[in-house]
Amino acid sequence: MADEFSLTPDDVSDIIAIIDTSGYDKLEVSTSRFRLVLSRQHECWTQEWIWSGKSAVPSAVPPAATPPPGAVPQHAGLTPVPAPLPGTFYRSPQPGAPPYVSEGDSVQAGTILGIIETMKLMSPVTSSGRGTIAKILVANGTPIDAQTTLMLIKPDPA
Repeated sequence: MADEFSLTPDDVSDIIAIIDTSGYDKLEVSTSRFRLVLSRQHECWTQEWIWSGKSAVPSAVPPAATPPPGAVPQHAGLTPVPAPLPGTFYRSPQPGAPPYVSEGDSVQAGTILGIIETMKLMSPVTSSGRGTIAKILVANGTPIDAQTTLMLIKPDPA
């Protein structure tokens, strides 16, 4: 019976509405099939959603995944930036605002590269290291799957 339990986007919205009126800043829900972490940052909520169809996910790091069909081939010397979860990819914080990054921009570890909206929650996509944005592969406002390559970064020499 526990394997039949699932959350819908409406369920997550209801959970957020409940905890939004509380004093709590973070909520973690884990089952054998998924882990959902909601956290309040300033006036909005972000989420971390890890889905596993078979077993519990023991940590906040998503498991390595095989690239989906149609994924960008490996580019020598460039580091792909995969989408950590499915949703809609946005290059800027709001309509009309400048993008977080553009091709040719230098980035550091932790630089926000874009955001993914999933179930009305915004989750930042950040750089894992220092480098230069070599190529942006996904247009603003594009629906994407988890592990879709969003952009390529040319790492700085060590």
